[in-house]
Amino acid sequence: WNDDVPATIFNTRAPGNGAWLCKNSWGSETDSYTKDGVGYAKSTYGIKNSDGKATGYFWISYYDQTMRGVESLSFLTGFGDENGFQTYRHDNMPAYAGTYVGGYEQEASCANVFSAASNEILKAVSVRSSAYSSEMNIKIYLLGDNTAPGAGTLVYDRDMFFQFAGYHTVLLDKDIALEAGKRFAIVTTEMIDNDGQTIYAYNVNTAPGEAKASAPDSTSNVYGMAYIGEGESFINYGEGWVDISNPGMHGAISERFPGDVFDNFSIKAFTVLA
Repeated sequence: WNDDVPATIFNTRAPGNGAWLCKNSWGSETDSYTKDGVGYAKSTYGIKNSDGKATGYFWISYYDQTMRGVESLSFLTGFGDENGFQTYRHDNMPAYAGTYVGGYEQEASCANVFSAASNEILKAVSVRSSAYSSEMNIKIYLLGDNTAPGAGTLVYDRDMFFQFAGYHTVLLDKDIALEAGKRFAIVTTEMIDNDGQTIYAYNVNTAPGEAKASAPDSTSNVYGMAYIGEGESFINYGEGWVDISNPGMHGAISERFPGDVFDNFSIKAFTVLA
């Protein structure tokens, strides 16, 4: 360990200095070998040595909350038994992996749009944050038939602080009436402090695509199949809302994680009958 490893070397700045020195278990360039013409343990992951070769060693911050996939869970039972409890969601692909997409200096917001099945009361929403100590603004709009997510009637506006990255259920501090057949949008804007500069981020569930999982160098045959329907999920980089099912936008997001498929945003709504 080293108490002086800077907090700034990590993708998400740690609250303080100091880290554990660790080594991966799948080899590196410095301990690679060849057998019967096949190369083994040639991973380029880790700190480079004086020859520029990856050693497989890396630093884990003293403040890291995710070593060995440790998770903390809490459960809400306050409204699950109420009359007509219903969940609205679009993210149907299992979260094989969550991909953080961020680093935007301009504001970046994402939204899911739903249609109320009946006259209902919106009681809670769920969102997913990308980083440690992030702030998120949550807005809810009632929409017309062809209204963009942020252009309807604003009925809820709340700023949240999430100490840890992950999936969060937010109980609304007021009831919101939804009319049968009418559309509504939940819009989120996540902000992360990066050395005093605000950057914007969002994340999506991803999984290896079928071609990637079946490639000769793949370590797993598990792959995902994702479907994003038109009018479900939208993104706005400050220049207007774009449906992420749009081929151009879909391709732009896919460039961030080649070979993977991605799902709708993990934004959900929880309602009861009015």
